[in-house]
Amino acid sequence: MLPDCSRKLTFRPGRRSRLVAGAALLVGLLVGCQSHRHGADDWASQVTIHRDSFGVPHTVAKTDAAAVYGIMYARAEDEFQKLERACFLPLGRNAEYLGERGLAWDRLVHALEIPRRAQLSYAQLPAEVRVLCDAAAAALNAYKSDHPGESNLMARFEPWHMVAQSYSWHLFQAAQALREQFGVDAGLGTYGLPQGSNAWAIAPSRTRRGNALLLINPHLPLHEIYEAHWMSDQGLNVSGAVPFGRNMLPIYGHNENLAWALTVNRPDVVDLFALVCSSDASGLRHHWKRGWHAMPERQVTVQVRTDQGLVPRRLTFYESALGPVVAQRGAQNIAMRVAGLGDNRFLETQYGLTRAKNLEEFQAALALGGFLFHNVMYADREGHIWYVYNGRIPRRMRDGGGDGILAGESRDEWFDYHDLAELPQVLDPENGWLQNCNSSPFEAAFQGNPDPQDFPDYLVGSEEADGRAERSRALLSHSPRFDLQSLAGAAFDTRIASADTWVPEILGAHTKLLEQFPDSAKNLQPAVDCLRDWDRHAHVDSVATSLFFLWFERYAAMLTIAVAEPPATHVLSQVLADLRSRHGTWQVPWGKLNRHRRPGSLSAPENGYPVAGGHGAAGIQATFLSRFENDGSKFRFGYRGSTYVSAIELGNPVRALSIIPYGQSAHPSSPHFDDQAPLYARGELKPAWFTKEEVLQNSQRSYRPGR
Repeated sequence: MLPDCSRKLTFRPGRRSRLVAGAALLVGLLVGCQSHRHGADDWASQVTIHRDSFGVPHTVAKTDAAAVYGIMYARAEDEFQKLERACFLPLGRNAEYLGERGLAWDRLVHALEIPRRAQLSYAQLPAEVRVLCDAAAAALNAYKSDHPGESNLMARFEPWHMVAQSYSWHLFQAAQALREQFGVDAGLGTYGLPQGSNAWAIAPSRTRRGNALLLINPHLPLHEIYEAHWMSDQGLNVSGAVPFGRNMLPIYGHNENLAWALTVNRPDVVDLFALVCSSDASGLRHHWKRGWHAMPERQVTVQVRTDQGLVPRRLTFYESALGPVVAQRGAQNIAMRVAGLGDNRFLETQYGLTRAKNLEEFQAALALGGFLFHNVMYADREGHIWYVYNGRIPRRMRDGGGDGILAGESRDEWFDYHDLAELPQVLDPENGWLQNCNSSPFEAAFQGNPDPQDFPDYLVGSEEADGRAERSRALLSHSPRFDLQSLAGAAFDTRIASADTWVPEILGAHTKLLEQFPDSAKNLQPAVDCLRDWDRHAHVDSVATSLFFLWFERYAAMLTIAVAEPPATHVLSQVLADLRSRHGTWQVPWGKLNRHRRPGSLSAPENGYPVAGGHGAAGIQATFLSRFENDGSKFRFGYRGSTYVSAIELGNPVRALSIIPYGQSAHPSSPHFDDQAPLYARGELKPAWFTKEEVLQNSQRSYRPGR
């Protein structure tokens, strides 16, 4: 029996057909007439790109398609190679570029038939969404034509490539499932889904100006985010960010009425099945549901880069009733089923979210099911705040699904997908705030959380439980009323939640060591005293911060390989020895170690800027992961962490602040290569101009694409 979530929402499960119809109206009737295909020159003449003082592009366009054209051209100016790679990956042509290393990705892409599915999906898109793909491809081709010699991957961009990109979410989930079962033997590298993000929504009752607030804070590789602002006379007016060189529209951001953030969740959207197979004169077949099913064979030829040039390689694939064969375990064939693969509505969903004017329209767009996974955090000008554990989650028998490779029995059958109204969610909690830090959906608010007993046991995945959620709840519960500035400051809060657990653990272990090995314990006494006197906030001038973060990372790494927990004092002793080896002393302030610098920077100090933040798994909001480059390095440079911090106040007009780690441009010669780095290192946000008047007033350069 599925739960009745009507008490938590403004709609009921029985209204799904009206929700989908509403989304169709939102994506269709609202946008007016832009379904006819314009030429590239026409789009270029319909849009002006305004670059602000940080190089962020804002488009002023006649149509939504022209706005997409302008932003894609601006992105190409700043990061064309990243855009090109983002198109390349889901086409199954990686071996052309990477050689044998790219074959595993190509096998997965073609096993899931991403190119065929993308072309079919493009042809079936609503005209008003399809024209956005046309405009995006036209912009990339125009840039390529304007800059001959810069491209080395794509001969031409096609509109369906924009759809293929949207299957990247399916690809990465599929790859993650294979890595978990086969490790490095999967041949898919170590890249995983983004690990960690923070999202908060604050109701008007908890804010100084009586407007809802939203915090967006994804944690990704530091170079992966691009910020932009799409604005057109047809009504599109959305500001936000896109990661990994993908997407025609922001994956998180705000328009003039509402804002939304995403954090990664882990619903069970991929299953692997061990097939019982047999072969005869008719070919390969497998057993399923008390019968034998043929396994059609198909072949795809890919090109593999070698020292002698490109060499063709023929790949063979087999289909089953449970999905394509993607791996082997011994002599056993392993099939894969990926949710939403045959009905990918990501682009329609994304466009609907950007155009939504209120909660009901936003929910209607999300109900289309285009987002394969992700928690969604929401706030709007009407004062609503909402959280949902979202995903394209298959409906199973209550004990169906599961981890590992399944036997492929009848209980593993997928029926359809859970409706949005059936997912864990909270609307307008009495405590006035919501949070998610890749954490349980049952702890989103202080009160009024969904009850786990109301949901099938397979519905929610194994979510993270580090201290970021704990610290978020404390900040949101005990802080004074928030405004835009205090929200921005809280995003870079340096209190380390897990220190309350681990520092006493270290002190207790040292007390025991004193009793057993007093001489060894006395050597650690100064460092132990330093930790005891520490306020448990990260500071750039704090030696205790260095000791704790280095201890925490080393201890966590040892836990993953140790049979028993390593002694806390033993780990501390290793930290002290390592610091002495690198610096000649263990008394090294955190800011001297923990540095922020974009590789290739021509303007930053040689050793970068000091940063107070640290590893989010320790429970710090100011998430900044750094590492020593080698055994002799004195400095740790950041590589991952808070990647796009945006604080948004949903008033009239909407106001926003934002920051990215480096800058808009990937070109070292550009003034916007790393102009945001000093602000980021200090935990400061810049203005994110949004109204047309603000954009024009703060424009530093205005031009049409290609001119």
